[in-house]
Amino acid sequence: MAEVELRNVRQIFRRSGGALVEAVTDVNLVIRSHEFVCLIGPSGCGKTTLLQLVAGLMTASQGRISVDGATIAGPSPERGLVFQRDSVFPWMRAIDNVSYGLKCRGVEKAKRIEIARQYLRQVGLGDVEHSWPRELSGGMLKRVAVATVFANSPRVLLMDEPFAALDYVTKLQLHQLLLTLWEQYRPTVLFVTHDVDEAMLLADRIVVMKEGRVVDDRKINLARRRTVESLALPDAVAHKEALLRHLGLGDLVQDGAARL
Repeated sequence: MAEVELRNVRQIFRRSGGALVEAVTDVNLVIRSHEFVCLIGPSGCGKTTLLQLVAGLMTASQGRISVDGATIAGPSPERGLVFQRDSVFPWMRAIDNVSYGLKCRGVEKAKRIEIARQYLRQVGLGDVEHSWPRELSGGMLKRVAVATVFANSPRVLLMDEPFAALDYVTKLQLHQLLLTLWEQYRPTVLFVTHDVDEAMLLADRIVVMKEGRVVDDRKINLARRRTVESLALPDAVAHKEALLRHLGLGDLVQDGAARL
């Protein structure tokens, strides 16, 4: 089990000039065990700050964040992170990147290499385990990052726009890879994205933030696995129209689905 709960969470920063900025305001949110939740909203709305609070990379100014009732007090290997920027060490071969977290946790070498090879095979990189990052494409580097985080068996997976810089086809391929691993290992997922279609393809629920607050929390009851074609179904179009309006893009849906 890995239920994430945020209660009355606020986060206040002080800018270099001394002004206070409230990045997250009175957020109450429960992410149920094994659930895949996407967090969307305009730039600067507090999405990444909220993710970093759950990761334990910063402490909330107010409120409580917990996993299965235990208050988060800092980073933990039980909460795996995948960032937008490459998190692959350029001075390590692929297999050493994937096994690095296990090494830090004291797993003996033969076992960690076995685990790393297993996950590299699962992400389709079993034949490049000894390659340097400079020899891999952007999509392959993301596969290494995904293998690295899953190799540590996280109970909670936190992803901050991990596929934003990838081309459309590679992004769709990685969506399917991520869903395959999620269905097999069932971590609880909080996935930050700007991409409404991406959220619709991946999420059990989509949470919308605006100006530091949660303004919508909607269950996506579309059958899995979803395809690009399934986003044209009436229920999907209705969700997408509402989400675009939250993002200030209501002009795109004034004429109905034909504008989407």
